[in-house]
Amino acid sequence: MVQSKCFTTSLASNYHPNDSMRKNSLTNNSISRLNLIQDYWQLPEKSNDFKSSVENKISLIKIYEKLNSVKILKNNRESITTKIKSMFEPFISYNFYLKFKRYIPYIQRDHQISKQIEEFGVGDEEETTTKTTIVPLTEEIEDEIDEILQNSNQLLVSAYSINIHTKDIMTLDGCNWLNDAVIEFYLNLIVSRSQMNDKNCNRKKLYPTVYAFSTYFFTRLSNGSGPGRWSNKLDFFSYDILLIPIHHSNHWRLAVVDNEQHSIEYYDSLGNEFRYCIDLIFNFLQNESIKKKNTELDIEKWRLQYKIPNIPKQQNYYDCGVFVCKYAEYISRRASLTFTQEHIPAFRKLMMYEIIHQKLIV
Repeated sequence: MVQSKCFTTSLASNYHPNDSMRKNSLTNNSISRLNLIQDYWQLPEKSNDFKSSVENKISLIKIYEKLNSVKILKNNRESITTKIKSMFEPFISYNFYLKFKRYIPYIQRDHQISKQIEEFGVGDEEETTTKTTIVPLTEEIEDEIDEILQNSNQLLVSAYSINIHTKDIMTLDGCNWLNDAVIEFYLNLIVSRSQMNDKNCNRKKLYPTVYAFSTYFFTRLSNGSGPGRWSNKLDFFSYDILLIPIHHSNHWRLAVVDNEQHSIEYYDSLGNEFRYCIDLIFNFLQNESIKKKNTELDIEKWRLQYKIPNIPKQQNYYDCGVFVCKYAEYISRRASLTFTQEHIPAFRKLMMYEIIHQKLIV
């Protein structure tokens, strides 16, 4: 039986060990609800494992209500996977879907709800007529990616003082969460692209100059540790754009300092504001300016964007890292954020290829 300490449920909170009658009543009620789920979904016999694992761990009636409300089509497995995983988003800490996905069946009346599926999980995002140009994934690229994923855990590429192994690249596969090595490597690819300006000094600047902080920078900053001695040799105001990846509460976000426009913006693919982040970064810049330029920043000339701008947002719980990378990639060439959740699967494969070849295609 899977044990979890992450959930305090209505069943558990109402339980008194000395009240045997109440215990029996709750147990019977739990079994009844689980049987209802099994009958409704026509679960196989092996779902007994599923039943015993979740019993008295989570609010069963809520599960049933969610299952009862989901409308999915059998002929669209990617949509099915996304929507089922989104449905179980409250149980992320319990790793619910990954453990029990083989017990989650598909609704039997799919042919009756084909119109309703289009409205499920779409949200209230504003429609846009602008299309995002995606580099086509050729057969050669697809074959190379498949071959890489089939290899054992070996070192694939080493650059920017970061080693990328097969296990790291596999975080880009399917519905996995990206790890810090992949995100930091990809941001360094963006920095490398911005350095193409040095090779074209006699022509118009191709890209804004970019500096990308480590994925641990904001954590140190929020802990009061400061950036470290490595920052003493850097003039952060000499770059057009500063990219600051943030990992907080198991969620990736991005802060962007635009020195040309004197602004600090915060990008969260879930749409949550983080005012503390903006203030902390401005204080860091203020200290840097005083220490290295002997002058204070005029806050009246800086735009601190506390409100989340109208940006593409994820429709699940596992694509935040990809969104952060693509926010950074688009912003670093001052392109409009015109991509959507639908582009993410292609972005994942393209990022694998770009990391392996240590070069951005766009």
